[in-house]
Amino acid sequence: MKIIKRSHWKALKPKFFYYYHLPKEIILYDSYREHKNRNVKMATTFKNEITIREIQRHQMNYKKFIDIAYHFIICQDGDIYEGRPLQVQCPNIDGYKRKGNINIMLVGNFEKELPTKNQINSLINILIYINKNFNYMDISKIVKINKSVSKKNKLNKILHYIQLKMKKGELK
Repeated sequence: MKIIKRSHWKALKPKFFYYYHLPKEIILYDSYREHKNRNVKMATTFKNEITIREIQRHQMNYKKFIDIAYHFIICQDGDIYEGRPLQVQCPNIDGYKRKGNINIMLVGNFEKELPTKNQINSLINILIYINKNFNYMDISKIVKINKSVSKKNKLNKILHYIQLKMKKGELK
């Protein structure tokens, strides 16, 4: 599994110091929330590092976050971008308590399109990585989809599939 480091995508430095936490659950997001004004498929507008930097700037300048809100961003080609450090808490998004969350964003509008096979494989690899590094968490029970996602969102089916595989011990 290859994770593209913050230095490679030229991330801005955080505005001030981070608050540290002990991760307890994982929240999945799709990038549609970052581009709600554009009712288009994200695959047609996404430009790797450029888009990741745009999301970070938007969150820091307009939402007043100290840094990008996600720990990982997974692109359609399966590339995984490093966001905040895992031990750092995220801002309060969609009513989730920020302390203890690991936020993962998959690029795409999953109301309209399916995550790619590469994205699904990268998501599985990230969950396995988190499980190995934070072995006190039962990944099959603590991964959730953000509250703003509708029941029709295709991330729900993907997550259900991954959780079943994890419960059966097929993903390690």
